[in-house]
Order: sequence, then structure tokens, then C-alpha cells
Amino acid sequence: PQLSLGSHLGSPCYNWGGGLAALIESGVSPQLAAPGGAARPEKGPPAGAGAGPGRGSLGPARGRNSLGAEEPPHVGNYRLLKTIGKGNFAKVKLARHVLTGREVAIKIIDKTQLNPTSLQKLFREVRIMKGLNHPNIVKLFEVIETEKTLYLVMEYASAGEVFDYLVSHGRMKEKEARAKFRQIVSAVHYCHQKNIVHRDLKAENLLLDADANIKIADFGFSNEFSRGSKLDTFCGSPPYAAPELFQGKKYDGPEVDIWSLGVILYTLVSGSLPFDGHNLKELRERVLRGKYRVPFYMSTDCENILRRFLVLNPAKRCTLEQIMKDKWINIGYEGDELTPYTEPQEDFGDTKRIEVMVGMGYTREEIKEALSTHKYNEVTATYLLLGRRGEVGDIGDIGGIGDIGDTGDIGVTATYLLLGQRGEVGDIGGTGDIGGLGTLGTLGDWGGLGTFRTYGTLRGLGTLGTLGLGTLGGTLGDIGDNGDPVTLVTLVTL
Repeated sequence: PQLSLGSHLGSPCYNWGGGLAALIESGVSPQLAAPGGAARPEKGPPAGAGAGPGRGSLGPARGRNSLGAEEPPHVGNYRLLKTIGKGNFAKVKLARHVLTGREVAIKIIDKTQLNPTSLQKLFREVRIMKGLNHPNIVKLFEVIETEKTLYLVMEYASAGEVFDYLVSHGRMKEKEARAKFRQIVSAVHYCHQKNIVHRDLKAENLLLDADANIKIADFGFSNEFSRGSKLDTFCGSPPYAAPELFQGKKYDGPEVDIWSLGVILYTLVSGSLPFDGHNLKELRERVLRGKYRVPFYMSTDCENILRRFLVLNPAKRCTLEQIMKDKWINIGYEGDELTPYTEPQEDFGDTKRIEVMVGMGYTREEIKEALSTHKYNEVTATYLLLGRRGEVGDIGDIGGIGDIGDTGDIGVTATYLLLGQRGEVGDIGGTGDIGGLGTLGTLGDWGGLGTFRTYGTLRGLGTLGTLGLGTLGGTLGDIGDNGDPVTLVTLVTL
């Protein structure tokens, strides 16, 4: 019998390390075994090479005075609204960019809790995210680093996880699943073209924006791959893991993502997982058999495409280029067959956005310098956020922002109002004093970050969080030697 997603309660995600066989034989729950064992280093580019995030300032945002609070409700140019996720060493906050009114998610990481190896893994995640620009992948806007804390400012996907959608609404009709899956395939193929393998694709790491478009999140287990050089780190979420991972075999990279895509497609169409078990040993046996139930309502074309993904032999598994020509994935898209995504040349010369930024107090020189050198600082973030479709409307109609400068403390609020944010500024619009926002939250108290599910959803199951990493696998240093992030970077960021 298939366990529904609701009863399954998601997929724990962790580094399997070198002791997977013993773990399976013992029948230990994967949650309790999460980071255990000394893991083997993985071949590939050094995790920290060129990965250091750009430094930013936590000083007052342009146009307003510092609040002077020990734990201010602002980070850079962002007004912190609420916590939307908590973990052992990180939290995620919903925030608003005060200059444009755009909502973002900020992942706040306590660097003091991480050893150098774990920091290198974190920087690798940041480096990979900086190089990705696809409409169906969560976008990184800004990196702010202080001595003790790293802030990753990212796109906010307001409709939440596909996992939660399936739990709430049940399985998707094939037409809806096809639309979502086309976006997923496009984004994963784009990553593979850039020699990036995700390695933790699952329903919990697929987010939905306000228009129900897919946004792939959480690149904590991602890595670069090269043809002819095998990867040997076994990580990810067991129900979505390829059979060769259970067998401890080395792999090229893309083929493990392709198997996971098959599991995801099955999950979208059926609302359940093709392979499941009450423990890791039982799950392994089912995956290695490669047998799964085909629901009576699944179309023959859908069944056929699934069989191309869920192939036990990785050498015979389909490629995404082949999938893009498959009959099922193109039904209803005649004349618009799925093709590889072509990344457009970034537009850094939008005069409307530049004029708005000049009105905010930025100089043309610093705007040009930040954009041309791809700095992930407040200048680049403001430019990118102004280009995002949202509630602010056409920025070409704003005009006159340069006249705000004389308003003193309420300069940012005035910009906020002029950018068309209605309804949320009434409480501060007439005060001229933004200091009252100090009750919105704090950044401190790392000791009380609470618990989270390491497999990507933040519903407080807390198996790992309540025990603590130290209890589960020795020290964080013990876990970190295999070149892959552990629970810190598996936290869903949006």
C-alpha cells in the first residue's frame, strides 16, 4: 500500500555518510541517524574556492536614521516582518525592502556555530546560487556578512511548498501537473547545463510563487560536476534517492536528479510516493526492486514517461533532452515544445530603474560599478527588486523621487509611498519616526532557534532540532568532512 503524503509527513534530508549499509541493516530510523558517521570527502572543486560572499553593511538604510536598538528590526535596507522558519543555526524571516516595497525572504545564519569546513560548504551554496538565473529557481538578491552573521536575501515564494499544496488539495490533474513539471524540468536542465547537480529535489524544495509558478529552492546539497569525474557523497532524501545511492555507488551527477524528477512526477499526479517504507531498510528494498503501483487514473502517456525516469540502471535512464521531446510533457503545447532555457543577457541599463535609484540617493557611478561587477550588495539588490513585477506597478510612473531627500527621517517612507505600496504604510506614513518598528522582531537569541524538519518544511517536528546536532553525530566538525552541507543548509529558505 502507498502511504499518502499526509501520513508520510515528508522526507528527511541528510548526509548519509559512509555508514549507510550498517544503518540500513540496523533498521535505525533515518531521522535519528541523520548526520551520523564520518563521511568521505567528495571530489570536485574546493568548496571554499572563490565562494566567499560579498560583504555588505548593516548600517542604516539610505534616507533614514539608525534606530539605535541593540537588535534592530531592520537589516540593511530590509524591514523584518516575521519569522517564517527556524533551525539550529539559522532562521528565515519574511522582510520588506523599504526602498521598493518588495517582499523578500532573508536567511540569517549564525556563523559562530559553524566550523571552517561547514562555512566552506555554506559559501559553496552561495557561490552556486549567485550563478543561477532562471525564472523557476529562487533568486539570490543580496549577501550581507558581518563578523558573526551571514544574511542571504532571496526571492520570497508566497504560496509555499508543493508538498503542502498536495497535502491540502490532493493530487493534481495531469494538465496541472504537466504545467508544473515542465517548469521543473526546464530549471533542472538549466542547472545541469551549468554543471550543477541539485541532489535534493523533492516536493518540499519546490516552492510556488503568487502566480503558482515553480521556484526550486535549497541548494544546500548542490555541487559542481564534471564529465568523467564521479561524485561519491551520498546525500538527500531517501524516498527520492536513486538506487545507486542506496548501493553506495559513485555517480556522475545528473542521473540522480533525473531519478528524483521521476519520483516528483509520480507524487504530483498521484499525491503519494512511489517508494516508501516504515524504515530505511524497507524503503531501500522497494527502491532496488524498482516496482511501484500505477494508479488506475494515470494516463498511458504519463505512465510511459515515468518509466523513462525510474530506470534502475543509471546508464539507461533518460536524459532531460529526451524528456523535452516526450509526448506527455508536450500535450497541449503543440507548437511550443519544451526546449532548453536560454538565459537572457541581463539588462543593466534600464534608465527608468537607474533614475529611480538616483532619486533614492545612489550615484550613477556606484550603480554602474555594482551591476557591471555583479556585486550582490544593496545597489544590485535594489536594481533587481525594482525590475520585479509586484504591487508597485510601473516604475516609469513614479517620477520626482529625487525631491524626497529633504524630508529627513521619513525619506524612506515617502519613497515607499511613492512606489505605490498602499495599505501597509498607514501606521507609519504620518509619524516621521520609523523607530516604532522596533517591536517587529529581533535577530538574536541563537540559542532559542527552535526546531525544524531538515527535509525542508518548517512544521516543528523537530526530530533533529530537539536532540541537537551534537547529540546525533558527535560534533558538527565530524559531520562536515565530506564536502557537503548538513542540516544548516537544508533549511528551506522561503
